[in-house]
Amino acid sequence: MNYLLLYFFAIILSFSIIGHGYLLSKIINKDLLNFNIGYQGLLGILFLTMISYITIFFTKHGYIHNIILHVIGILSFIYFFKKKKIYSELNRLILIFTILFIGLLIIRNHDDFSYYHLTYSLGLTENKIFFGLGQFQHGYKHHSSLFFFNSIIFLPFIKFYLFHSLGWFTLVFANYVIIDYLLFNKIKELKFEYFFYLLTLLFINIKFCRIGGYGTDLSGQIILLLIIPLIYSTLKLKSDDAKFKPNLSIIILLIAYSATLKSFLILNLIFLIPFFFFFDFKQIFNYLILSKTFILGFLIISLLLSINIAYTGCAVYPVKETCFEKKLSWSLKKDHVDHMNKWYHQWSKAGAGVTYRVTDPENYIKGFNWVGNWYKRYFSYKGNETLRGLFVVFIIFLILFRGPNKKIPDKKNKKITIILYIL
Repeated sequence: MNYLLLYFFAIILSFSIIGHGYLLSKIINKDLLNFNIGYQGLLGILFLTMISYITIFFTKHGYIHNIILHVIGILSFIYFFKKKKIYSELNRLILIFTILFIGLLIIRNHDDFSYYHLTYSLGLTENKIFFGLGQFQHGYKHHSSLFFFNSIIFLPFIKFYLFHSLGWFTLVFANYVIIDYLLFNKIKELKFEYFFYLLTLLFINIKFCRIGGYGTDLSGQIILLLIIPLIYSTLKLKSDDAKFKPNLSIIILLIAYSATLKSFLILNLIFLIPFFFFFDFKQIFNYLILSKTFILGFLIISLLLSINIAYTGCAVYPVKETCFEKKLSWSLKKDHVDHMNKWYHQWSKAGAGVTYRVTDPENYIKGFNWVGNWYKRYFSYKGNETLRGLFVVFIIFLILFRGPNKKIPDKKNKKITIILYIL
């Protein structure tokens, strides 16, 4: 019965998320309604995250708040389901959902779940936002929209037992997007997008199959893999093409959402640079600045910064230059933030782990002093494992997909490919 309860709540939440995706599409640009329910699911997660950010300033995310939110999502799903008559899409979603459901049954929580993921998320269900929590517990300094998504799936009976599921929902919707493109689009010839989606399908279901390894950033990496083919195909369109603006809207919104998962993913904005190369600068600039898409993207990033400031007094933790030490009473001290910044450098460069520390961390993180030890402790293990897996997949692809003629790509396609490689 517990498994049936888990399945029931997970599928109901999927419908609610998709319903909210359709609502956001309707608000931003009605052309976005033409995207499949995989994309609507990802947009729905974005929209729910934004709602969560806003409402936490006024009320806790208890049962009443969450039930109202998901009833709206389900009603929206039913409305657009009947209007668009997406019976075949729904059948495909349920099939993919059911196959991947085993991921929720065998899941192991992330290592940081008991440390602060659970308490951070539960805190949002018990009280509206508290200012300065970063002063009391180290975990509260680390913001991610993951915790705010968790708080709005806190529901009767299921309680907090789906708090680990954001990565899984992302995986379900990403698989739907890819499978829909590979199997249900009329593809006349095998292009870059086809192979990239096929490789991505294999990669995310093999490398990212250990749901317990999902921290606050792997969902953002999956989304990036998902939108690269969309960026490529959009760059090949003309600016007056009917698909151009909707595609660009999806790209901007998903990049903005990925930044809420982990702040460094804001760097994915560099993938918008090629649009200024291949299209009229003024036209792209006006669209980005004067569109509803930009307003929503700006709002979600502004809310992200506001939440960071509420917890730590810093717009971006652990960057001391963004801290309001002398202006906000609850702000972390800049000296402490700088110390933690160096600690994260040390940790990420393999200078520290659960069972070891380097003797001279200040010198270790400078320049390229860390590379040798990082290669030994990290790359030779995790990096090599990933590269070997990719190498085997590439060899299989080269054997299976050998065309009779080598077609020379046109100049624009060649330039797009080069720029994407550089980025």
